[in-house]
Amino acid sequence: MKKKILAIAVLTFLLAGACIQASHDSGEDHVSVGSALLQDNFRSVLKKSFDASAIKSMNISTVSADVEVRGDAAGKATVEVFAKGSNNKSLSASEIQQRLDKYYRIITELNGSELLVKVEFKTKHIENNEGLSLKFVLHTPANADAAIKTVSGDVELSRAAGANIGTVSGDIEVGTLSGDATASSVSGDIELQSASGSFSAGTTSGNIEAGTVGAVMEAKSVSGDIRIAAGKLGQNVHMKTVSGDIKLSIKDKAGLDLRLKTLSGDLDISQLSAVSYETKTKRTVVAKVNGGGKNLNIETVSGDVQITHN
Repeated sequence: MKKKILAIAVLTFLLAGACIQASHDSGEDHVSVGSALLQDNFRSVLKKSFDASAIKSMNISTVSADVEVRGDAAGKATVEVFAKGSNNKSLSASEIQQRLDKYYRIITELNGSELLVKVEFKTKHIENNEGLSLKFVLHTPANADAAIKTVSGDVELSRAAGANIGTVSGDIEVGTLSGDATASSVSGDIELQSASGSFSAGTTSGNIEAGTVGAVMEAKSVSGDIRIAAGKLGQNVHMKTVSGDIKLSIKDKAGLDLRLKTLSGDLDISQLSAVSYETKTKRTVVAKVNGGGKNLNIETVSGDVQITHN
């Protein structure tokens, strides 16, 4: 009898542990995001749910807000808004709500197949440092296109179809895209893990890095490095940085017409094969690779340039 009781107890313990683990795994991302924000003085002020299958695109426009989009929604998509004092001061729920009602208009709605998320100001001036720092966390389908604009804030997009992202002041971090990627920031880094389609990026002050893209079209930075691994090139590609290195790795070994220039740095195309030079100096290279073809122009004022085949 004791053995039977012990066996039942052990079985019950194991089943309970499995259930807890399953529950933990299914909601781990949601819990970790919310917990981290709450620890950073954020409070959840709005949460809305939508049918994930109805969403084909997202149009997100915010001011003074970070945006995090996770392409992990299946049956239900959610938009949750967090807020805190702009000076990172801990505010009560009622204090935050009063400021929201007074100064902000938050729109979250589904127009046809487009999910619209937008922040508007009700007044031109916010009094006595009563502004709020906002953060939007979206769980959306992975096959939806994303258009995201924020005036001052970071953007993190984990998974989507295609993406067009811009921020005036903030970093852009993108995970996996099944389509094209366009990203721009006045002041901030741009990082892309992978995109099956084309990639274009520009930042005034920051680095540009793309792990794997289908085709690179353009990459420009005034102050920062550019590092891109591309399957192939667009027909006319221009890459430029005033202060920084440029490193391009290309999988496709099709013909290229190269124009490389640096005022203070080295030019390295030693790993390319079948190179026919028209001009070759320490600071300038004009050459054809594999007989010539697509135009590739790379220029840096102060930095090195390296092109390789991956």
